[in-house]
This record gives sequence, C-alpha cells and structure tokens, in this order.
Amino acid sequence: MLTRAVIRSRLARAGRIARDRRGFTLIETLVAILTGIVVTAALFAILEVSLHQSARAADVVQASQLGRATMTRMVDELRSSCLSSEFTPIQEKSSNTELYFRNSYSEKAVPTSATEHRIEWNEKTGALTDFAYASNGGTFPAFTYSSTASPSAGTQIGERIYAQGTISVKNSEGKSETIPTPIFRYYKYATTAGNVENDTNLPVGTLTPIELGSKETLGTKAPEVAAVLISIRAGATDGLYTTKGGVADFSNQVTFAFSAPNPEKTIEDGPCQ
Repeated sequence: MLTRAVIRSRLARAGRIARDRRGFTLIETLVAILTGIVVTAALFAILEVSLHQSARAADVVQASQLGRATMTRMVDELRSSCLSSEFTPIQEKSSNTELYFRNSYSEKAVPTSATEHRIEWNEKTGALTDFAYASNGGTFPAFTYSSTASPSAGTQIGERIYAQGTISVKNSEGKSETIPTPIFRYYKYATTAGNVENDTNLPVGTLTPIELGSKETLGTKAPEVAAVLISIRAGATDGLYTTKGGVADFSNQVTFAFSAPNPEKTIEDGPCQ
C-alpha cells in the first residue's frame, strides 16, 4: 500500500516531467536541415549523372546505327563504279564535300542501269544527300546522263553528319590551309610503293593522297583517282550529346581496281585496271 509521502513524491515527479518542454536548440535544427539538404543534393547529382550517362550511351548506339547505314550505302555504290577496264569513276566536280561518280550494277541492263551520282554534304545542316542521274543514251561504257535528278530533291542518306575535326592541307597554290576533315579524300597510284625507310609519314603501299583546298575540285586530276576515303562522324537525331561524346566515327576506303598493282616495280596502273 502506497503511503501519502510516496504518492506525493510520484505526483511531484510527474509534474516536473510534464513541465519539461526542452527540445532541439536552434543551432541543432539548422545543422540537421543543412545536413538533409547536402544529402539530398548529392542524391540528385548522382541521379543526374546516371541519367546523362544513360542518354549519352543511347545516343552513341543510335549514332552507330545511323552512321553504319550511311557508310554502307556509299561504299556499296562506289564498289560498282568500275564499269570497264581503264574507266574513270570519279568526275571532275568532286571536292572535299561533294562526290561525283558513275556506276552500274549490270552491264547487260545498260544503259538504263548506269547512273551518275552526286553525294553532297551540307556542313550547316549535317545532311548527306544522294542525287542520282539516270543514263538516257550512249553505248557502254560511254553513256549520256539526264540533267534532272530522280527524285529531284535527292535521297537523304544521312543526317547529323559531321567532320572528324580539322586537318592541314596544301592547296593547288602550295599554301597550307586548315580545313574540316574532308568527308571525301582522294588518292592516286604513286610512281613507286611507299617505304617507311625513306618516308616515315607514308606507310608501305601504292597510293598517295590528292590534297584539295576547301574550295577546290579535282578538275583534271579526276582520271587519276584510284581510291576514295570516306570519313564521317555521325550523331544521334536529338543532337544533345554531339559535343560530349555521343557520336560515332566511321572511315572506309574504296579502291577502284580489278587487281592490286605490283608494289615491287614501278607502278604504271591507273584506276579500274
């Protein structure tokens, strides 16, 4: 049985507990809020980085798919450019950004199967367009071609196509010029095969570059062209990560030859030999 003294003691202690309203101080509250903000900001930063990495990876995948399709289209057309022995596939108006060439997929179906192509790269829009001009007369392999492309607006074979940086070239006047890396670069057969012993910048091979300035065309050099190197940098259609690694680079060289020239002797071969 509780005595009166014990009851009064317990009531007094309960009263003190009830009157005790102490909690966190203002400084403790501010520290807790600041800590929460820092943790939340860190979590959002991690989430943002993860989202950007995922989006960039998706852009690389899309750029690879689009770039591969574009490159395959051009290479397949160029591989059908040797219509006959000593034929000249590449035409005079070709430049670093425009490729003029002629091809055919079947000698028996000519002249209707012979086509003159103009593949044009628009640096401002990144569009790569193929204009095809069907043959309308002549005899194999000297055909005449329509002056109107079919379709007239051409066929877009690539979008978000960029140059792979810049390079330094010497134009026809012998002056050095820094230009965007050419989408189309042209090569001819050298007189002799390259040798690393006497030219450290030229690998062993039979081709030597034909350098063009930014505003130059092949002109009279066109009949010498024995190979074309295509270099493109493809981006995704959204274009969000073009400057942040969300691109894919492609390079492919097509040589116009029925057989490789012998590099052990003086090279006398030309294109389509």
